[in-house]
Amino acid sequence: NGASGTVYTSHVANRMWIINESTAGGSNVNVTLQWAASEQLPNFDRTRCYVMQHNGTSWVTATGTAATGTDPYTQTKLNVTTFSPFAVETQRIPRPVTGIYPNPTDNVLNVVLDMLADQPVTLKVFDASGKMVKNIVTNVRTGLNQYTMNVYDLPAGVYLLRVSSILNDKLLVARFLKVN
Repeated sequence: NGASGTVYTSHVANRMWIINESTAGGSNVNVTLQWAASEQLPNFDRTRCYVMQHNGTSWVTATGTAATGTDPYTQTKLNVTTFSPFAVETQRIPRPVTGIYPNPTDNVLNVVLDMLADQPVTLKVFDASGKMVKNIVTNVRTGLNQYTMNVYDLPAGVYLLRVSSILNDKLLVARFLKVN
């Protein structure tokens, strides 16, 4: 956890990189980190990982993407202008009871799905009158998935989210409150 603090024992590559500028300030670089498969701790998923950076008090996270390479692996953080410890972490996906969070929401709604197979899913949002106001098709993978849906353009109100797949037309049905 940075240069001190709680030790991470899962969801990370068991490495930390400390990078310093030779002349402080003015840099704008892409940082590419490399690690071996043997350095991946439990629950690390290199198909959903990112470079995180310690800001002095906590780690700043990002959106997970697939690492490149075939042992060793690499992941890149773009447009780095400040330097401190760096690490690679798997995107942690919480398991909310309802399958969505946060609720109520103002800008984004996270939809968590635990899938038995790779497949496309359809996310439909209906307003209080039953009118469909969003229809999104996305591909998900086997296992735990998180889809972040922008809802900033919806007026405040109560909505129904219905997620379906070829195998299950009611994979997830949940109400959420959109606030401004």
